[in-house]
Amino acid sequence: MTKFSHRLDSVLPLLCTVFLLTAAHGQTQPESLSPQLLDELAAIKSAALADDYAYRQVAHLSENIGPRPSGSLQARAAVDYVAAELRQLGLEVRLEEVKVPHWVRGAETAELV
Repeated sequence: MTKFSHRLDSVLPLLCTVFLLTAAHGQTQPESLSPQLLDELAAIKSAALADDYAYRQVAHLSENIGPRPSGSLQARAAVDYVAAELRQLGLEVRLEEVKVPHWVRGAETAELV
């Protein structure tokens, strides 16, 4: 097994689990999917739940990047980290510019009178 296929095997269960959770919450109609595909996705979900890959990724984001309020440097660092991880897997990644409301501290002044 190549480094790429091993890493892809690690990330595919996570992606498929997200799909299954989305389907389970009515955003995709499971009955429109073939029984074979549902069985395969269920097997991938089981593999994902048995692997700690997603936990390690969340731990890295929490311990090394920290809180990620929208528009913050940490949010940008998290985006860059995930993009880099996907690129290491050999995937093509394109980041889109997103405008989000965020608070910026203005200049602070004080005086004693």
